[in-house]
Amino acid sequence: METSIHPFRGDGVRGGAEVCDDGNPLLGDGCSSVCQVETGYTCAGQPSVCTDTCTWGEVCVNTPGGFECEEPVCEPPRLVCGETCVDPRTDSNHFRPTGRG
Repeated sequence: METSIHPFRGDGVRGGAEVCDDGNPLLGDGCSSVCQVETGYTCAGQPSVCTDTCTWGEVCVNTPGGFECEEPVCEPPRLVCGETCVDPRTDSNHFRPTGRG
């Protein structure tokens, strides 16, 4: 039996009306038990690999029926450098001490 003609849900191969197939029937991992992409995710490949749709540096907070992308909390002594929250005491890649004389 060819999976492209008779898709089998949860086999890791997309076929028929399947938008994704991550190889399992679990909910909440991006690809639903009926092989549809769940809200807040994008999926690609075979087997499908699903990831949160928030951008790099954002925190994805799942909510009932959806999700929200939030900025990470950057509390002292950490400082925001570009789009990253870093500790200037230990991260010499983002902050360099300036000499004052």
